[in-house]
Amino acid sequence: MARMAEFIGKAVSFFSTTMNILGGLVLRLPASAMYRFDPRRHTIAFHASNSPNPHGIAFDYWGYHYATDGTGGRAYQVYPHGNSWKMRSLLAKEVRPVPACEVVSSDNFPDSMQGDFLICNTIGFLGVKQYKLHRDGDFSMSKKSGKWENGKQVTSKSKFGEVWGTPHGQKLSVIKDLASGSQVQEESVGFMLSGDKNFRPTDAIFGEDGALYVSDWQNVIIGHMQHNVRDPNRDEKHGRIYRFH
Repeated sequence: MARMAEFIGKAVSFFSTTMNILGGLVLRLPASAMYRFDPRRHTIAFHASNSPNPHGIAFDYWGYHYATDGTGGRAYQVYPHGNSWKMRSLLAKEVRPVPACEVVSSDNFPDSMQGDFLICNTIGFLGVKQYKLHRDGDFSMSKKSGKWENGKQVTSKSKFGEVWGTPHGQKLSVIKDLASGSQVQEESVGFMLSGDKNFRPTDAIFGEDGALYVSDWQNVIIGHMQHNVRDPNRDEKHGRIYRFH
């Protein structure tokens, strides 16, 4: 029988770097990273770095491991390297921040979507992005090398076992209401897009019924330290869960 494990992402913390686990196990965490908890042995260990906020972890049918950084919006393939794990870019970043990620794996969805990578976004793109993952190697990858205006697009061929994602999904279009009272049409490609300025998709996961569940935080305030913790605009009563099947 295969051994199951729980993967935990520990983000940057302003107050605490200690993790307490049922049974009395205590782990002091010096930095943001991913950790692996073995429920049989009741042990927890460092898995791989993902700074500053590792808010997404997913696996596909073939066992490939993926992760996203919530703050920067970067997505990675996590792969074994000797006695440890390393991370390489999975796709060209389009949006940030990214609270969660998921891989499509359900007979409820069309074959063209199977194995696709989903990313939740809560600011610039209020919806769920979708990417086709190319796993067979020999695929042209276009990455940006360098920062800001000095950055250049560099193209290379992927190797076998090196996964690369490209935008995929349906053409999406919504009408957004602006603060001025006017409206603007937004178009994109992906899985879903909302015209509600307070739509905050924070997680996406497949249930045992084969449906995809997407949670909507539904909040005006999306920061933490930028706003007073007692700000009356912090909505603690509303929120939704969408079911796609």
